Amino acid sequence: MTPSSLKPPLFGYYYSSTFTAVYGAHAVAGGVASAIIPSKITNAAALVGLKGKDESQLLKTLIWPVLALTPSVGIMLEVIVLMSR
Repeated sequence: MTPSSLKPPLFGYYYSSTFTAVYGAHAVAGGVASAIIPSKITNAAALVGLKGKDESQLLKTLIWPVLALTPSVGIMLEVIVLMSR
């Protein structure tokens, strides 16, 4: 056996599947995080006619799903990466 046959190629199946999983999780995390960006909440609240305290209530309502989704996406990523080995 040659030393190069002991290592998978740099852009082989393992690396591309792991990269794809991490990239996908990064995209999902960006979408989840955008749910609690104050500027987006302000824009959405203004669009539907909410003012002041209603905006803060909206942020308080959205924080819990975001906090629940964040670890679940991390756990799913870890499972996918471990399964791709």
